Amino acid sequence: MGILKTIFNNTAEPRGFWGRLMARGMNSGHARQAIWGIGLMDIPAGARILDVGCGGGGNIARLLERDASCHVTGLDHSSVSVAESRALNANAVESGSCDVVQGGVQDLASLFPPASFDVVTAFETIYFWPDVQGCFRRVHDVLAPGGSLYVVNEEAVDTSSAHRWEGLIDGMSVYEPEDIVRMLRDAGFEDVSRTDETRRNWLCVRARRLR
Repeated sequence: MGILKTIFNNTAEPRGFWGRLMARGMNSGHARQAIWGIGLMDIPAGARILDVGCGGGGNIARLLERDASCHVTGLDHSSVSVAESRALNANAVESGSCDVVQGGVQDLASLFPPASFDVVTAFETIYFWPDVQGCFRRVHDVLAPGGSLYVVNEEAVDTSSAHRWEGLIDGMSVYEPEDIVRMLRDAGFEDVSRTDETRRNWLCVRARRLR
């Protein structure tokens, strides 16, 4: 279990050799789910987008491919993920259409002014957020009025199976869809809706800051 736990813990914070492999693997392993989620997003032309927990940077690239007029900022607390994201999106970083910042979601208030973004995305990451409802409030604050947060996750349909991952990965918490919706509303979001892809066990929750 020791080596397995070491490997799986790199899903929360990639480090070293295993972390680089994990970050690159997540780019491909979660690609179909991410493409599905991005297809559900309402992203205005020229939007300022923040991808929280950007991992290996695959979703930064996908968001820029969808609309090159947008600016995407990637955020991750892992230095390995930041390096991988910058390398994968080197041309976009050089052209000024992408930034990658090292930091945690709990640090949003110190990293970005209020109302900095039109869209915030969170792919397969809220499992690892400390005080997830408090983090939702911080995301709410950096969104401009009218902006949206999109949470794209595996859906905890078989809760007994899903919660077993919590024993393998330190600091991981699995949330059922109803709990995510409730916490978003409690954090100040309005117009909260969800889309389920039950065949693949995927979930996309949209939450808007209306004012």
